[in-house]
Amino acid sequence: MYKGGIDTVIFILGLQGDKIKAAVEATGITSFLNIKFVDAGADYSSGYARSLALAREHVDFSTVLLCNADHIFQAPVVYNMITQDLSSTVLGKLMVDNDVDQIEGVPSTAVMFNVAQDRPDVPVIATTLGNSDCIYCGLGLFNSEFFFGKIEKFMAERPYFTMKSVLEDMVSDGEKLRTTSVANHEWLSIETTIALRWSRKYKWVTEDLAMDSVPVNKVIPQVMAGAIKSGVLCEDNAIALFMDLDRLRQKVTSLFAAFEGCGAPRITHAYAVKANPLCGVMNEMCRLGTGAECASIGEVMHSINAGFDPKSVVFDSPCKTTKEVIKCFEMGVLVNLDCLEEVEKVARILDDMEATTPGTKAKVRCGIRINPQIGAGSIASTSTATASSKFGTGITDYHDELVQAYCNYEWLTGIHIHVGSQGCEMQLLVDGVAVQVGLAEEINAKVGRQQVSILDIGGGLPMNYWSEEEFPTYQMYAEALKNQIPSLFTGGYHIYTEMGRSLIQKAGWIGTRVEYCKVAGGKNIATVHCGSNMMLRTCYLPKQWPHDMTVLDHEGGIKTSDKEIYDIAGPLCFSGDLIAVDRPFPKITSGDHMVVHDCGGYTMGMYSKYNSRPAPAVYAYESKFPEKLILWKEAETLEQTLGFWGSFESK
Repeated sequence: MYKGGIDTVIFILGLQGDKIKAAVEATGITSFLNIKFVDAGADYSSGYARSLALAREHVDFSTVLLCNADHIFQAPVVYNMITQDLSSTVLGKLMVDNDVDQIEGVPSTAVMFNVAQDRPDVPVIATTLGNSDCIYCGLGLFNSEFFFGKIEKFMAERPYFTMKSVLEDMVSDGEKLRTTSVANHEWLSIETTIALRWSRKYKWVTEDLAMDSVPVNKVIPQVMAGAIKSGVLCEDNAIALFMDLDRLRQKVTSLFAAFEGCGAPRITHAYAVKANPLCGVMNEMCRLGTGAECASIGEVMHSINAGFDPKSVVFDSPCKTTKEVIKCFEMGVLVNLDCLEEVEKVARILDDMEATTPGTKAKVRCGIRINPQIGAGSIASTSTATASSKFGTGITDYHDELVQAYCNYEWLTGIHIHVGSQGCEMQLLVDGVAVQVGLAEEINAKVGRQQVSILDIGGGLPMNYWSEEEFPTYQMYAEALKNQIPSLFTGGYHIYTEMGRSLIQKAGWIGTRVEYCKVAGGKNIATVHCGSNMMLRTCYLPKQWPHDMTVLDHEGGIKTSDKEIYDIAGPLCFSGDLIAVDRPFPKITSGDHMVVHDCGGYTMGMYSKYNSRPAPAVYAYESKFPEKLILWKEAETLEQTLGFWGSFESK
């Protein structure tokens, strides 16, 4: 529920309620989820539907979600439900599960959701409920006032009533709740205009998650003004990272939409965790249905802990230990090997595993990262397809040996490629994938079967730091791949992508207070609380990693005075700690604020402990509610920061 977007859960306790409450509190979930307990009494016997009225006084939100205990709904399902729109004419919605292969006669107003055994999204706990008084096989989303009004009406009229009766009363003009028998189960649907706006099947609907119509340049000052007024940003808390949830969700759904219908039997879009590993980001990515691309075993376990399916997790570290490889194989994680020496090491590992657990080799998912050696982009440090790159096995250097490795080991079923990221033109990425697909086809032809069935095409799509324009787009990239390399999608491959920066960067920005202003050698210098501790690449390579910045006054309003040339200095103790050099800004004074745009990735993910500065708090928000900040991560305390350096007591 929490990962699906729920922030408050109400428990109505009856028999053994004290034990239930103790068990819930013992989990520790009350530290991040608002839990409310309502005691109905151990002898409560008036039925499920009537008990819901006890929660009324604790509901201070506009919508309520009822979850049937007969199923467990995972995060994407919950999220899909709670983001459905309710209005003055659509006051309630039901999601009814059904096996679409056996379904006949279920009303068109039901949400179609497949719960066949091959769908793990909704594990079935019980097979039948009989004459139950709760919503069978579904979630219910209702306008709070409307829903509790119906409950209270029935309480006044009769001592006992069922949830089915309440739902029937929600419809108008004599229309009733229909019960339809399918495959020996009963399926409920409200046949009425109240429930007319159902999604016909479960899928990602990009238009529902599109960014709000409020322009970004208007929302950010509103968020800043609210943060300043509330004290979120103040002299003692002079910096924070802010994440725009609408922007993040829109980017993820646009990625899914771009590749939808390309023809591949399966595509997994794995988020590059290194870009921003914050738990809030991981929750959103998991909820939206991405996988996770991991550069360390720590990121692998972080992803598993966030709820990602291990089969959607990719382990790409070029420096893996034996224990790390074994752990990933046991969990079902896709492992990409960096070099031929590592291939031989893993062959020995698998021989040992096969001896103790027969069938291991047939189950593991493993590939080799190749370097297509097709050249560099404009930034050397993010170009990984040069002739001498540290990453992968060079296709020119080891072509024959690569092909032979796949012939020797049937458990090698994947090929991984990643030519770089920022500074690499989109065509360079496409050219790299063409080399990858060519090698896969050569290997499969040589062994006489489709041994290579997984193509991890990496990430790396660049993004624009200087304006709101999104270029290139995922749609452009998908179309280029389809037009130039059609066999990528028609060859029966399971495709993985590994987008990071392009997904997350524009969704985040830093708000910081201007502490001091001065003139040095005729140059204006404004000192802020953001430097190379959060913007390492910008400080060391300022011309290659520039960020757009906006100056705001002490209340959060955008400053528009005549511009002067400034250096924007960070707080760290070295001369290169500058996030902007010789840039024009409106006149800056102490107590002003600055927004550093496009900081969603590679800021907190690359945070530096140099000078022992505590990491700032992180807040998320939705564009429609800029004043409502969601705390994703508290500011690090000084004690926590200093704890990084160990203990004064030797052990």
